[in-house]
Amino acid sequence: MTRYESRTQVGGGYYFNTTSWSLHAVDGERGELPGEMGTRWVRLPTVVMIAAAAVFSLAFVLFLPVVGLGLFAWVVGGAIVRKLGHFVVRAVEAFVHLFAPQWRPGEAWLTRHEPTPTAGPAPEATHEELKNEVETRRAAEELSEKK
Repeated sequence: MTRYESRTQVGGGYYFNTTSWSLHAVDGERGELPGEMGTRWVRLPTVVMIAAAAVFSLAFVLFLPVVGLGLFAWVVGGAIVRKLGHFVVRAVEAFVHLFAPQWRPGEAWLTRHEPTPTAGPAPEATHEELKNEVETRRAAEELSEKK
């Protein structure tokens, strides 16, 4: 294959740029190849271009519907996955919330000792004993008030 430089006068036909992988058709008997100096071009035979056009058009006709359906499935599937993902995240958050410790600011759990006993009668005291103690204290108070 003959190689040509840019800005060269060439005969009519199809030329392939080996640097940028582009095609250029030179119409008529003669024409100039475009591009900067130093860019290389290769002449392609017309028969190769006709065969390549048939192959590319067949690929376009066969694969365009497949690509369209694939893109449609990708978009719809992505939307479904996003919705399901949002639902799953919310369900996991709700499930974790059931078992998470609740914040109760009125309770102090910062110390690790036993709670101090409250002042008052011993738990073994019966109702009668408490009644007797109350009567005794009232009598003592009445005597102290009379003085």
